[in-house]
Amino acid sequence: MEEEKRKILYISYGGGHANLVRHTYNELSQICCYEQKVIALTVAGKVFDGCGIPYSLIEDYIDLFPYKQDILTYGNELAALAFRADAGILYSDLVAYLGIGFCDLQEELGESEAREAYAEKGRKAFCPVRSMELIIQQEQPSVLVITCGVRMEKAAGIAANRLGVPVVRIADLPVFEDSGCNCITCVMNDYGRDFANRKLKVPLSNIVVTGQPVFEDNVKVSKNELEQCRELIKADRYEKVILYLEQPGLQETGQVEDYLSRVAEKWNKYLFLIKLHPNQTQQREEKFPDNMLFLKDYPLKNLLYICDVAITRDSTAGMEAALVGKPLISLMLSAADIDYSEYGISIKVEKLEELEKAILACIESDSKECRQLAKGRETFHNKEFAAANIAEVIKRVSVPFKYINL
Repeated sequence: MEEEKRKILYISYGGGHANLVRHTYNELSQICCYEQKVIALTVAGKVFDGCGIPYSLIEDYIDLFPYKQDILTYGNELAALAFRADAGILYSDLVAYLGIGFCDLQEELGESEAREAYAEKGRKAFCPVRSMELIIQQEQPSVLVITCGVRMEKAAGIAANRLGVPVVRIADLPVFEDSGCNCITCVMNDYGRDFANRKLKVPLSNIVVTGQPVFEDNVKVSKNELEQCRELIKADRYEKVILYLEQPGLQETGQVEDYLSRVAEKWNKYLFLIKLHPNQTQQREEKFPDNMLFLKDYPLKNLLYICDVAITRDSTAGMEAALVGKPLISLMLSAADIDYSEYGISIKVEKLEELEKAILACIESDSKECRQLAKGRETFHNKEFAAANIAEVIKRVSVPFKYINL
């Protein structure tokens, strides 16, 4: 008897990308009976292990390729130089990942040029469309879901286009790289929609404002926990709370802490919170003002709600501050990957001596700067019920395929 079913195939890198898949997978598990299959690239398996979502690794498909021996030969050569035991990826999976990428690259360019490209660009040179076609043909999905436009995810999207499989891309940030394929792009807000249309030339008909589920989840708070946090840091004793979101590895960190210490001594009616990154250690022995606290284990989202203004260079926590309606200062004393002032949600400060003035502007709700930031946040609002919205997009574009029950 022939039965009609649908299957969703996710191919995802790790970190925030895998967490987008996690939210979408869990949402679809609750509202429909589609088969769902996840392929975890590089370190993505750590996220899925933590939430009980079953997944396959790229090495699980090694026997699918007629050029398996070439994959193993090149993969072992490259993995011997790239493998790190603490990176969270199995050596055998790294062999398969690098070997597939290089095999397709040398098929396209020839071995000599492929080696030159890899030496210059590393993994960024990879876009193994040929191999991803074989995997997609093996899985026979009704729809492919990707989360970024690079390497294997990009290759999977192109391969799916060639095979006539619909593609949905969930963008993790409002600004993102071109996916290189024809797809329905789910964006977090109006800003993301306008960016995709204006900068990437994605037709508006292929863009859906769904919200971004990871950010939505990250800013949900318990009222009781929030009040407990306020009591612990004694926030109600102060008129305003200024939050500095630190990032690991920045040379200017100590300089900024010293500057804020001097400002805190002058503004003793304000509370200054220094939120350490989980990868940081706070070992400074100097005495800081009583109204300046270094915090590491406090939940970030509680501090975002408590503060009146947030400061960071380009941490994603800065974006989350804007999403909960807080004025943001981008303290860009060194080169940054993201400039939130370009999104209209932050004041950019490039000289430390100008930070005090920017803080004063942000805590004065009627200031010109504060009004401009509030206007910028209107288009930056993360749409609610993001996972459910994305699930509906996937259901809408998926196409049936046939299983034969023998």
